[in-house]
Amino acid sequence: MAAGSREVAGITATGAVRAEANGRSLAAPAGPEGAVVSLAGRLASGARITALDGASGGRD
Repeated sequence: MAAGSREVAGITATGAVRAEANGRSLAAPAGPEGAVVSLAGRLASGARITALDGASGGRD
């Protein structure tokens, strides 16, 4: 499960889980325990943002 602010126009998951959704939310089956999944968002302006996970991420 992933969610974005009102500016988010789409979310993509890559890695152990591959899914894409238009809009501010994404729901997909969980991958294997401990699997690495990366999330990225697309803003209405076309800019890409990465997941904010406490270590890194934000507007690219």
